[in-house]
Amino acid sequence: MMRPAILNPLFKPLTSLKGVGEKMGAGLHRLVPPARVRELLFHLPVSVIDRRQLPALTEVESDSVISAEVTVEGHEAPPRGSRRPYKVLCRNATGFITVVYFNGSPNFVKGLLPVGAKRVISGRVERTGFGLQMAHPDMVQPPEKRDQVLVVEPRYGLSAGLNNGLLRKLLTQILPALPTLPEWINPALKQERNWPDWVAALRALHDPDGVDILEPAHPARQRLAYDELLAHQLALGLSRTRVEKLPGVRFLDSLLEKSSDFSNEPNALRATKEPSLLAREDNMVRNNENNEVNVGSEPAGEHSHEPAKQRSIANSEEFAGSIQQKLISALPFTLTAGQRDVLGEINADVTSGHRMVRLLQGDVGSGKTVVALLAMMQAVESGFQAALMAPTEILARQHGAWIAGQVAQAGLAEEVRVAVLTGRDKGAARAEIYDGLKDGGIQIVIGTHALFQEQVQFKQLGLVVVDEQHRFGVRQRMALAEKGEATHLLLMSATPIPRTLTLTLYGDMALSILAEKPAGRQKIDTRVMSVAKMDALVAGLKRAVAKGERVYWVCPLIEAQAEDERALDEAAAEERYRSLKGAFSDSSRDVLPEHLMERGSGLRSPTGSQSKEESALSSMHSGEGEDSVPPPESASALSDSPARGELFIEPSARAVSLKNQEDFSGDNQIKLIHGRMSGEEKDAAMAAFKAGEAQILVATTVIEVGVDVPEATIMVIERAERFGLSQLHQLRGRIGRGHAASTCILLYGEGLSEAGQRRLGILRETEDGFRIAEEDLALRGSGELTGTRQSGFPQFQLAELPAQQDLLFTARDDAAHLLTQNPELTGERGGAVRLLLELFEYDRQVKFLTGG
Repeated sequence: MMRPAILNPLFKPLTSLKGVGEKMGAGLHRLVPPARVRELLFHLPVSVIDRRQLPALTEVESDSVISAEVTVEGHEAPPRGSRRPYKVLCRNATGFITVVYFNGSPNFVKGLLPVGAKRVISGRVERTGFGLQMAHPDMVQPPEKRDQVLVVEPRYGLSAGLNNGLLRKLLTQILPALPTLPEWINPALKQERNWPDWVAALRALHDPDGVDILEPAHPARQRLAYDELLAHQLALGLSRTRVEKLPGVRFLDSLLEKSSDFSNEPNALRATKEPSLLAREDNMVRNNENNEVNVGSEPAGEHSHEPAKQRSIANSEEFAGSIQQKLISALPFTLTAGQRDVLGEINADVTSGHRMVRLLQGDVGSGKTVVALLAMMQAVESGFQAALMAPTEILARQHGAWIAGQVAQAGLAEEVRVAVLTGRDKGAARAEIYDGLKDGGIQIVIGTHALFQEQVQFKQLGLVVVDEQHRFGVRQRMALAEKGEATHLLLMSATPIPRTLTLTLYGDMALSILAEKPAGRQKIDTRVMSVAKMDALVAGLKRAVAKGERVYWVCPLIEAQAEDERALDEAAAEERYRSLKGAFSDSSRDVLPEHLMERGSGLRSPTGSQSKEESALSSMHSGEGEDSVPPPESASALSDSPARGELFIEPSARAVSLKNQEDFSGDNQIKLIHGRMSGEEKDAAMAAFKAGEAQILVATTVIEVGVDVPEATIMVIERAERFGLSQLHQLRGRIGRGHAASTCILLYGEGLSEAGQRRLGILRETEDGFRIAEEDLALRGSGELTGTRQSGFPQFQLAELPAQQDLLFTARDDAAHLLTQNPELTGERGGAVRLLLELFEYDRQVKFLTGG
């Protein structure tokens, strides 16, 4: 389909403009790819300088941009060979100012600013011990050309080889030639908001009459933002409408929502029921190896809205459910009401005959993986295969091990074959998986990007589950789904998504939310501590490890790069690993006396009193001498409560399981894991930590999602102020998964900013992932929060979220109304809206997403 001719001037390459050659074209492509007129128009100013004011020189503030009409008094050239600047003394009736040039040519400066001449200068000034100075003025003109200086100048983000003057020259060619497009905004809304026409809005932004043009509430800025949001919401609406009409494979109806699990009936009555439905224990919390949940049985009938009904297992030709029920019965917990509700929504989708594209959101530990497994079991029982795609090998293999374990525990290993496929699998093992998927011998496969490969072919793929879906692009997700015919798609996100971004990014999908916290999840004590207290923290960790605690220590970098001075200031996992090994090896015998190895023995501090480090850790309260994170408390959970001035450490099963003193050395006790390690190395480190052979795991954010070690009770996040809120929340979610109390320590560096204080303060206040996501959006903005460019979603160029989120809601309502009243987009406004979709190139995205 050809683009409407009226839009052609907007899609011309910038190299077609006067003065743009090959070199400049390459620079423009780096700045606004693919370097068309449209992209440069949508590259809005990031700041505005108002050069029209001529303040009194005695009243000018340092580090401000000013204009002044001055007379040149004299020149002061630096001595030959000197590195001192060339100075030009100027004055007017309001005071003196020195114009400074570094490495300036004397002839050039004398010609530009001759002694005795009047000049209008403009630039940034500073107050020094020698008075007011302007280094390298932006503009110098004689008085008759003052109109060229006293202007409102927009400033743009730039790339190498480009400058603001160049962009302004190009825009002076573009703006007068803009085509007049038909109006696509509802006339009543446009009048109510006092928005200008499309062309007028663009001209106002690129040729501003004041600094207020930068405000998100400015009418011109709002109008252009609304154009983009309306186009996006229309694209999502069209996409969802078309997806809902696409055929989807039909699964057998699930019995899960049709029969009671008898959990609210007396045990005596339950004993007469189907044995596979009885493998539960009521009212007790039990651990499990699910990477998402750690829940206990709910009180009988707590969430039931009607009396339980006794039903027999229906004919398997009509209903799925026996495999699901066997697996449910083998789980060491009862499904929450929220999990059952979501399974009901999925069941309605996959039995409808239409394609399911559903996003499942849930906070850390809400039980998404169990829901995904039961949905995959419904696919298997209906005669289809299922694939689960994870972003990392660690997570894929953990999912695979847990799912295979649950299948085996339910006695289904003969019926349901589970395989894991990652980049590590080679040769015969990989070929065997390929064959099993192609002939249908493997019903469930869990993998990474390896599942995209052309060699991966399915006999009958019915369901694709994408875990941590925001780490994959649209094309990646669709590429896997397209390996089946009319395949259902379930996307999962453990990072709660603010409502604004849900509408923005996922408005074309059905949405399910697991909002309730499962039973048994521990509240995590979150503390904030300065890196200045590192010695005290390490001392506290030694005592905690001596009691058998397991610790994550997360660093933001793999290693410091010597050529990058900024990186030298950052914590490095490998360096931290070496330092902790040294600290624990040097003092292990002081921390863990020999008699602690004897079963049932206790430990009393040999000195009978706390060390300096211990005292510092247990007594730190108001953050005296620290940055003000309200309130920066100590990691007191890591220090033992002194009794009568003495330090006691009670023995635990994990502590006494250590076989000998060598087991407590830093070499054996601490493991390292990061993304550059081989798969075998990562597996070995993680296995040692899960088994308790190592008690400290130093890691990068490779452990951010999915990693499940219920025995881990301490999380240290170094330089926490450099992480986003949602990422900190995900990392914190790696602990609190067992029975023991858990503590998260947020270590911050010197000079903590106000934003950093706010970020860490929010983490201390709440564990609500949805509130944290909203705060993260407010602090960082939509693009940084979601990584939309990397994830395959549009990076908004004109709209600013969340500052303009009210426009998003208005655009959503307007798009929904328009598509309901005029689904084919006919008539005058329908035609204008089609131009809008073409302008933002969403017409092609709709076709791609829907396979049209």
